[in-house]
Amino acid sequence: MRKWIHYTFSLFFLCDFLSTAHATSFVGLIGANYQPQHYALVNTLNSHDVFYAGGGTTPFTNIYTELSQLKAAGVTVVRSYATTQYSWVAIINAANALGLSVIYEAVIPQVDGNCTSTQYPNNCPAVSSATTLLTNVINAVGVTTFNNTVILIFAGHENLDTPDQFGNPSNAQYLISAVHNLEKVTTVPVGGTFISPSLVTPPSLPSGYSVANIISSYSNGAPAGFDPYPFQWGVPIADAVTNASTVNSIQWDYNAVVANKITGNRSIFMAESGWATAGTTNPDYACGTGSYPACDPSIANAATYFPALYTFVRTASNNAGVLAFEAYDEPAKGDATDMETYYGLFDSDCNLKGPNNTALVPAGASYIPGDYHACQGFSLGALFVVNGQFAHTPVTVQITQTNPETNLNASMTVTGINANTTTGNDGGEWPYFLVFTGATFVITDNTGTQCTGTISGIDGSQNITFSSVSGCGCSNNACFPA
Repeated sequence: MRKWIHYTFSLFFLCDFLSTAHATSFVGLIGANYQPQHYALVNTLNSHDVFYAGGGTTPFTNIYTELSQLKAAGVTVVRSYATTQYSWVAIINAANALGLSVIYEAVIPQVDGNCTSTQYPNNCPAVSSATTLLTNVINAVGVTTFNNTVILIFAGHENLDTPDQFGNPSNAQYLISAVHNLEKVTTVPVGGTFISPSLVTPPSLPSGYSVANIISSYSNGAPAGFDPYPFQWGVPIADAVTNASTVNSIQWDYNAVVANKITGNRSIFMAESGWATAGTTNPDYACGTGSYPACDPSIANAATYFPALYTFVRTASNNAGVLAFEAYDEPAKGDATDMETYYGLFDSDCNLKGPNNTALVPAGASYIPGDYHACQGFSLGALFVVNGQFAHTPVTVQITQTNPETNLNASMTVTGINANTTTGNDGGEWPYFLVFTGATFVITDNTGTQCTGTISGIDGSQNITFSSVSGCGCSNNACFPA
């Protein structure tokens, strides 16, 4: 999300009129922003977006079990960002299996520092890299799965620049080039997102460089997205959603966008909105300057804000949709006092805040927190990798263990593992497995030869101590041929 100093107003979103059938999917849509790297700063689980987490005869990844929790909580679509090819593959495949939708965000930075003046605006390396990554993801999951699961692609996020890096009035032509390049490799609509003032009070820019020019370049069916945060302006919680006379409330923003025709007939979609639940410092929010009402983070306020926001979206006449920011706290984004790290509906260990205040989630009281544990206890484990060149692949990895926090079965049997196995692989040569102290493992190659051992300890830095190892060598959190 952007700091308040980039805003002049906080604005919600609307669908003034839907010109295509695809765009109608954004009306009444309630989703969440999801980032797999949501553990404490020093936790090594942040180093690998995707790993096998066990949980039964079917080996689940961490992403699958977290998306399962979000689906049960009433989330219908997730947006992710700044993720690897392997995590995109895991997110899309898991969402497809669960019947969820995905909003894919391509990495299109506001400024491409590697782009020369001769390459700009149509041949910048960042756009080429993003297009290549999108192509690779589509090829990995398959066109059918991608098209059935991904409903929208964002060409970056909050990346309008006025002026641009080469002194032009804006970077509109660069952003338009990004949209068109991404469109070449997919039929899924491509759009983008803005900070609030770009839609409320659009900057005065010459033809070819305006916000309207950028929005008009979007695919048919793509909304114009942006990110309102009444919280960051110190809007009182009682007025934050429905009070039309309160500047920076949702209703005030909504009315402003109705009067502003910048989006034409496109739907206007909020890609982020949330309310911090804790923290005493902030990254220059307006509410922290003394010129606006003070920031008021709390779980109680968030549990008031989100139900009102969900109700607003579910009101058909508002023609609105929202992605809550965000699914899980991200403590690695700042220190323990920073409000920016506390926007999650769930904490970083997948516990519903409150504790268990179901008002936070779209499903409300129908969500049963005790039925969905997701990543609870994961931070007590460590990542184990089967690497090295086993002579007879594929191999099967069987791990028997119990999650020490939930006391639930965390065992797994993963078959068909080769070098460069893509499922559960975070870009390394071999996939990772979440293990807990006391786990036993059996690695079997395709001739029946076995490597066995026990995870006898995990220290505070998540280094594994192995014991009773037979048939292989194990060190540095990995096992390899003897």
